[in-house]
Amino acid sequence: MNGTAGREVDVLALMEAYSGDAAADFCLGSDADGIPEVVVENTKAITPLSGSSEALPSWFPSPALRRFRRARKKTLDVLTEKIAHRKSATRPRRWHGRYGP
Repeated sequence: MNGTAGREVDVLALMEAYSGDAAADFCLGSDADGIPEVVVENTKAITPLSGSSEALPSWFPSPALRRFRRARKKTLDVLTEKIAHRKSATRPRRWHGRYGP
């Protein structure tokens, strides 16, 4: 969002990027690289499907369904990679909650 002072901006694109960054940072913290982009891609892929009154079967060969499947697969791949990286980089932590371990 830097560099937009005094210039016209595409508010929708700016807010998509901001909300993706905010959600990724909240959920993953420092491991959020790449997540905002797949969030935006998923949003763009599902919008035509959720905005339609027609419910297409999952097997139907429509471009919108194919785009959504690709976006969902990419999202799952990125998240799976992040989780695997986090698991391999840290040792398990014991929980010390309100009532002890």
